[in-house]
Amino acid sequence: MGNKLYLSSHFFYRYTHSKGPFADLGLGAGIAQQFHSRHLLQYNSESGEYEESGDGLYLSLFVGYEFSLGYDFSQTTQLPFALFFKISNYVQVPYLGTQDLPILPQAVTQLGINFKINRK
Repeated sequence: MGNKLYLSSHFFYRYTHSKGPFADLGLGAGIAQQFHSRHLLQYNSESGEYEESGDGLYLSLFVGYEFSLGYDFSQTTQLPFALFFKISNYVQVPYLGTQDLPILPQAVTQLGINFKINRK
């Protein structure tokens, strides 16, 4: 188990109908910095003791796409928000710097609300 920091950029195309429904499709790429939340130990066969491993930080690249459907309430009312359902799929390379699992596919499903600030 560990933690991960992302830095990414996505480009989206959105179609919004005048009555409120919308759909968008996005492509993105970025980098991920993973690190373990605990110190890793490895066995040293010469000394017969466990020593702290130098491993711990892993930099990887990821690419993916996102697709969402939703309803934008600001198109028909004065409510400044939209409800959405989004599916995202990514591929991360390399995963934790291992040869055992060099590519990690990831899928994310989101159900959420977008609030519009400074709507004009």
